Amino acid sequence: MFFSESDGQFKLVDGEIIGPALTKTTFLSGSLGQQATVFVQNREWSSYKLSDMQVFGYWFVVILFFHYERLYKITLYRLDKTEKYPDRSEKGLLEIKKKNDAILKEVLGTPPYTYVWGTVTTSVDMKGGSSIISISYGTHPNLQTKPQSY
Repeated sequence: MFFSESDGQFKLVDGEIIGPALTKTTFLSGSLGQQATVFVQNREWSSYKLSDMQVFGYWFVVILFFHYERLYKITLYRLDKTEKYPDRSEKGLLEIKKKNDAILKEVLGTPPYTYVWGTVTTSVDMKGGSSIISISYGTHPNLQTKPQSY
């Protein structure tokens, strides 16, 4: 999988593209969408978990988030196949975040990772027990001044 900083697209080996122009309908009709598992389905909000895949040279659980038809975020949960039970304590999650920060610095250079199409960030969710890389396209739907129609 190749990531393009210029347009925020992930180009997969089979030719499929995940990026800001991907609609939910197009995603679900492609091979990735047909193999994906519904993560959340709640009216206009939906998300789909993909099979574990290599991103930036590391293994991640990948989840795509849609608001109506618009892909607004991708989250990457790093998999460490050497650890059977990853440390989900505050210390363990902060350590994963450091690894995620190092991956981004290696691949994208020095932060911040702010582009015309959106942002790439790392974060820790202590309550949920996760440390993630987020690729966000445009403004989060909850922050828009008026709903988009599709």
